[in-house]
Amino acid sequence: MRAVLAIGTVVFVLVIAATALLVLEMRERELNDARRGLVNLNAVLAEGASRTLQSVDLVLGTVLDELKAEGVETLADLNRLKSDRNTHEALRARVTGLPQLNAISLIGVDGRLVSFSRGYPAPEIDLSDRNHFQALRDGQDARDIFITEPVVNRGNGAWTVYMARRFVTASGTLVGFVYGALELGYFADFYASLDLPPGTTLALRHRDGNVLVQHSHRAAGPGRTNERAVSQPAHGPDGVMRLSTDRPVPDFPAVVATASRTVPEILREWRRHALLVGLAGGLVAMAVLAVMGALVRQFAAYEEVARAVEERTAAVSGREEVEAQLRQSQKLEAMGQLTSGVAHDFNNLLTVVIGNLDLLARRLPADDERLHRHVESARGGAERAATLTQRLLAFSRRQALAPQAVDVNELVRGMADLFRQTLGENRALTLDLAPDLPKTFADPNQLEAALLNLVVNARDAMPGGGTVTVETRNEAAADGALRPAFVSVAVTDTGTGMPTEVVRRAFEPFFTTKEPGVGTGLGLEQVYGFAKQSSGDVKIDSEVGIGTRICLFLPRLGAEPPEPPRAGPAAPERERGGQTAVVLVVDDHELVRRTSAEALRDEGYVVHEAADAAAALRIIEEEPVQVLFTDIGLPGLDGRDLAAAARRMRPGIAVLFMTGYGQEGAALGTLDPDLPVITKPFPSAALATRVAELLEAAGSRAAT
Repeated sequence: MRAVLAIGTVVFVLVIAATALLVLEMRERELNDARRGLVNLNAVLAEGASRTLQSVDLVLGTVLDELKAEGVETLADLNRLKSDRNTHEALRARVTGLPQLNAISLIGVDGRLVSFSRGYPAPEIDLSDRNHFQALRDGQDARDIFITEPVVNRGNGAWTVYMARRFVTASGTLVGFVYGALELGYFADFYASLDLPPGTTLALRHRDGNVLVQHSHRAAGPGRTNERAVSQPAHGPDGVMRLSTDRPVPDFPAVVATASRTVPEILREWRRHALLVGLAGGLVAMAVLAVMGALVRQFAAYEEVARAVEERTAAVSGREEVEAQLRQSQKLEAMGQLTSGVAHDFNNLLTVVIGNLDLLARRLPADDERLHRHVESARGGAERAATLTQRLLAFSRRQALAPQAVDVNELVRGMADLFRQTLGENRALTLDLAPDLPKTFADPNQLEAALLNLVVNARDAMPGGGTVTVETRNEAAADGALRPAFVSVAVTDTGTGMPTEVVRRAFEPFFTTKEPGVGTGLGLEQVYGFAKQSSGDVKIDSEVGIGTRICLFLPRLGAEPPEPPRAGPAAPERERGGQTAVVLVVDDHELVRRTSAEALRDEGYVVHEAADAAAALRIIEEEPVQVLFTDIGLPGLDGRDLAAAARRMRPGIAVLFMTGYGQEGAALGTLDPDLPVITKPFPSAALATRVAELLEAAGSRAAT
C-alpha cells in the first residue's frame, strides 16, 4: 500500500509540474512570436517611411538644381523670384501627385518667405525666429536633409514636420533654403488603414525622442507628445506592460520607426489555451487522486474481509492444509472482486482523461509540435495506467482473452533469446522441454507475458547470478488437484527463495518484496489471473536459500475448457468525419458520457445524451436515433435490456456497447455474440471508427 501511495504521489506531482511547465512554455512562445511579428512589422514601416521621405527629398533636390540652372547666386537673385509667377507655378507642379507633401517653400537666408507653392504672391512670413530655421541656417553640411520637430503650420494649423535642404552656390555662399511641408496626418491615415492586432501602437519619432506621429487600436493622431521615447520601453505611457521594437528609417537616421503591443493583448489567446491545458492537467491529477482514494478504500475493505475470513476459518479445527487453501482462495476471490471494481472505476476516469486529451490535441495548432508532444506524453501516461488496469482485470479474471491452439515448446524456444537478454550475462538459461508435448488451449500473448514475468522475478531473485530453468511437462499434478489433461510450464531459479509467509501472499495484488519504485506487485498477479481465467492453475514451491519453482498448468487441447468471453472486433485506428447520423450516448458516469459525446460531435454527428435507460428510451421515441452507444452496467434497466427495447422501437438501430470490465462474457451472454463492444478506456478516433463501421454495415443491409 505504501508503494501504491508513493507511486500515485509521484505521478500527481509530475502531472502538475508538467502542466505548469507547458503553460509557461506556451506563454514564452506567444511572447516570442509577438516579438518577431513586431520586428517584421517595424521593418515594413521603416521601409515605407523611407520611401515616403525619399520622394519628398527627391523633389527638394530637383528644386535646388533648377535654382542653380537659373543662375541664382545671391540673396538678391533669390528675392527677385518673389514676383516671378513661373517660379510659383513650378513649385505647385512639384507638389502635384504627392499626397504626403503639403507645400514647397523657398526661404531666404534672412528667414523671409520668397515663393510658396500654395499661394501667389507669397505671404509675408518671417521664419528667422523659429528654432528649426536657426538650426538649419547654422548647419555645416549642405548635403544633409534636415527634419524638424513637429510644429503647427502657420498656414493651415495642421501638425507638420518640415524637410529642408540648404541652397549653397558653387562659390560656397549660403543663399537660402528649400522647405517641404509633410502633414503628419498622412502617416496617421496610413497606420489607421492597416489591419493591426489589438493593443498595437505604431509611431515615428525624431532621433531626439519626440514623437512625430502615433497610432494605436484605441486612438490615433499626429502631434507632439509630452513623453520622451526610450529604446524598447518596459512600460508604455499608459502604464500597461508592452513589448516594443525600434528601427531607424533607412537613409533618414533622424527618424526612428517604433512598433509595440500591450502584453495583455498578446497573451489573450495564451490565456485561453492555458486554461484548456490547465483543465486537462487538473483532470489527470484529479483522476490520479481519485484512483489513489479508491485503492485505499478498496484495500481497507480487503483487509476487513481478510480478517473476517481468517477469524472464521481459524475456528474450524483439523484439516490444516485444506483450511489454508480455503483461506487463500477466499482471500484471493475477495481481492479479485475488489480489484475489478477499482479497475472499472479507473477505466471510467481514464476514458475521460484520454478522450479530453484527444479533444485537446485536435484544438491545438497543427504546426505546434512541442505542444502536441506534451499532449502525447500525457496520453502515453494515461495509456500506461490503462495497462495497469488490465493487470488488475487479469487478476480478477475479467480481461479479454483470445485463446487458440498453442505449441508451448515452440513458444518457449521462440522466447529463449528474449529470456537470455532479460537475465543478463551472469545468469544462465536452461531449457528442459518434454518431447511430444500436446498443444494447449490458451491466449499466446498472455502466456508470453506470464512467462516473461516469471523470468524477470527469477532474475531479481538472483542478484549474484545463478541458473534459470524453463521446463515443460505433460503430467497431472502430484497431489491430484488437477485433472490429467494439462500441460505444465515451470520456471525455476537458484535464487534466494521465499519464506512461507511470502509464498502465501505472492499472488496478492501490489504485494512485493522489492524496493519502492522497483516493482508494481502485479507480475505474479497477472500470472495467477491468466491461469485461472484459462481454466488452469499456478503453484509455487520455494525454499529460502535454495530457490523457487513456479509452475503454470494450462488445459490440454481437446480437454474442452469453457468457452472464453468473446471479444468484439478490434477498433482500427482511423478517423472518419463529415457524418450527419444521429447517435445516442448512454452512461451514468457524467464525465465519460460528456467526453464521448463531444468526441462524436467533433466528427460531425448529431449527438444526444442520457444518464439511464428510461431517459434514453424517451429520446429514441422522439429522435431518429441511428446508433445507440451504451454502457452495459447501467442502473436499473441495464444496457442489454435497453438495447432490446430500442430494437423493438426502431428495428434498424445499430448498437455499440462499452464496458470498463474488459470483455464481460456474463453481461453479453444473453445477446448476439457478434454485437460490437468497445472497452474503456478508448481513444476518440477508435470510437468514431466503430460508429462509422456500424453505419456502413447498416447501410449495406438496407441496400440489399
